[in-house]
Amino acid sequence: MLYLTRHDLEHLLAIKEVIDVVREAFVELSTGKPAPCMPVRTALEGLPREGTPLFMPVYSPRLERFAVKVVSVFPRNFDLGLPTINSLILLFDAITGKPLAIMEGSYITALRTGAASAVATDTLARRDAEILSIIGAGVQGRAQLRCIVHVRRISEVRVYDALPGNAERFVEEMTPFLQSAPIKRGAPPVLRSTRTAEEAVEGADIIVTATTSKVPVLEWDWIKPGAHINAIGAFKPDMRELDSKTIANADKVIVDSRAAIMKEAGDLLIPLEEGTITEERIDAELGEVLSGLVRGRDTNGAITVFKTVGVALLDLAVADLVSRKATSSGVGTEVTL
Repeated sequence: MLYLTRHDLEHLLAIKEVIDVVREAFVELSTGKPAPCMPVRTALEGLPREGTPLFMPVYSPRLERFAVKVVSVFPRNFDLGLPTINSLILLFDAITGKPLAIMEGSYITALRTGAASAVATDTLARRDAEILSIIGAGVQGRAQLRCIVHVRRISEVRVYDALPGNAERFVEEMTPFLQSAPIKRGAPPVLRSTRTAEEAVEGADIIVTATTSKVPVLEWDWIKPGAHINAIGAFKPDMRELDSKTIANADKVIVDSRAAIMKEAGDLLIPLEEGTITEERIDAELGEVLSGLVRGRDTNGAITVFKTVGVALLDLAVADLVSRKATSSGVGTEVTL
């Protein structure tokens, strides 16, 4: 069995190929025959300091692999200078049950979430979209930027965070990355922080919400016609990033998994409980759009929303990719149980 550290993962994984396997995983999730087995994740409640451990099992007939990801989300760790997300992924051969690898999961979690937004953006955003707004300047916000620049020629990035100094640190850390990122009109994208979320969103073509907020951080009245929204942060029924008007009025609401969304996504469950929307508000899963079963963007002026709570099949797809690359290149530490 291979043990793969974060350093190993950073060395082995190229963003473009992660986006490609995530795209394939979305199609498998929605149209795979035989279908993958992916129970809705289990969350432990009542832990100190608002901590939430999550357990995510998944089996892919296509890949002949199964995996379990354990991830702990402790948002108040920021106060202690500690990571807010810790994770491990266990990967197994589905034919023999043999354990193949154990790997650091936080890097994969961030990268596959960024790749999910990249796939959604490539599928749903306008082809000429170039202004990117990111609300939430944490690990996920950074991964979103790293991935989205691979699918659109971004000319300007605006970032906002509710915690003082976070957005400024984001700008300082990510500016060097943008110097070598895909660019538009011969100049690196301009990256700047804003004082308010509304300022970040004004006129943006692509909007990312990457927070653990329990109140909306994005309002319908701020969104310009033709914008695309990736709502990736809220993952529990009492969390939300979008106001009810955004969910109710958007031209298309596309999700990662209907089953997971209807159990965990406060962005839809709260307006559903209010009576603002019905379950029919979900237009399609992203995999259905990718497969051509459902149309995505209808017009240049349409406002589209991609809502994800995170699905384990994406983790499995990336874990399988990195495991195969590590084996072929001799990276990682062999462990005997």
